[in-house]
Amino acid sequence: MTAPELTDASEPAPPGTRRRALGCLLIGLALFPGAFCGFSLAYGRESWDWPAVTATVTGHKLTQERGGFGVRLKYRYEVAGRLYTSDRAMSGRVSLSFAMLDSAEQFIAAHPNGTTVAAYHHPADPFQAVLHKGLWPWTTTALAATGGLALGGYVLTRAGRRARDMAPTTDNA
Repeated sequence: MTAPELTDASEPAPPGTRRRALGCLLIGLALFPGAFCGFSLAYGRESWDWPAVTATVTGHKLTQERGGFGVRLKYRYEVAGRLYTSDRAMSGRVSLSFAMLDSAEQFIAAHPNGTTVAAYHHPADPFQAVLHKGLWPWTTTALAATGGLALGGYVLTRAGRRARDMAPTTDNA
């Protein structure tokens, strides 16, 4: 058995190799966020049909987020005689976002522990509940962006393959 022949590192890569590698990287980068956004999109659309239930606020947490502040509201609710807890604000989001600290603090002051709020639960799985039906507004934007990444990756991959196929070949025979 002979060892595989090693190529000289100084030889240039075949035409289109960098484009194909970059294209594959873009497609890979789009897969995880795209799958998350797709799940979030389905979950958010499904929540429009969930029944309402009265929930009681049991706690909140104020956090600083990029571009503002988030309030994570914890609540409990009862479905068919069984008690559940959740902290999900809406599909794709746990916290409610506020641009200004004053707005976030006003929201917390208006929802002290013991306050009742409306929540919506999955009819077949009451563990899943949200305070707001529908989608987090950025879900569709993020899905479009990941689709754009994947499309750009596909275009680069095809361009790299075309460059390789059109490159002149040398015959050593």
